[in-house]
Amino acid sequence: MSINMKELYSSRYFKERNSTDMKRLISFKQELKFIERFSNINENILDIGCSTGEFLQEIDWKGAKFGIEISEYAASLANTKGIKVVDNFEILPSLDNIVYRGTIQHLYSPFESLQNAYDALRDNGMLYILATPNTSSILFRIFNDLPALDATRNFYLPSDSSLVNVCKMLGFEMVAIEYPYKQSPYSNFLLDHAKFLKNIIYKIIGRQTNIDFPFWRNMMNIAFKKIV
Repeated sequence: MSINMKELYSSRYFKERNSTDMKRLISFKQELKFIERFSNINENILDIGCSTGEFLQEIDWKGAKFGIEISEYAASLANTKGIKVVDNFEILPSLDNIVYRGTIQHLYSPFESLQNAYDALRDNGMLYILATPNTSSILFRIFNDLPALDATRNFYLPSDSSLVNVCKMLGFEMVAIEYPYKQSPYSNFLLDHAKFLKNIIYKIIGRQTNIDFPFWRNMMNIAFKKIV
């Protein structure tokens, strides 16, 4: 049975993508600092899975902004924020930067998308995979779950090593990786570790676990450069 991807993303899915979640906005600013290590915000950029355009708007990206978004509802909102939403890579100019923010795990054909991204980038262009769950984390290895995963909408469960290997095969070079736990606005060191220990005990005694908390290496940001 084929999957209707658009049906997975109704307008309700985007109800909190409206620039009112302060922790989310802080995360955006932290991710911008990561991007600015390698890119200039006056360059052009493509946001794959751009949602309502919230990310590019809130980081105040100055260059030409493009997006790819499956939801017509979200795309219409992104367009009002100065983001030109397109259906595919083919009609775009040579790109300086491409970003997947919390997106790669939602794609039905993630590796095909990454190949298209490579083809669309200029030589030495930058690819950013941000706010992405990492299945190499200790939490996933123990509990087979992460807070950022969504069984209904996730088709690829990424890990740091798998993404690096795939992108290397496509022609990218990894230039930086970070695991933003300590600096994350969502983290609470004492509470998170208490929840971790509680869930360890629950797992040992056979009770249901609830993996709803940030933890070390749960999430990752990776920067790649297109090499020729």
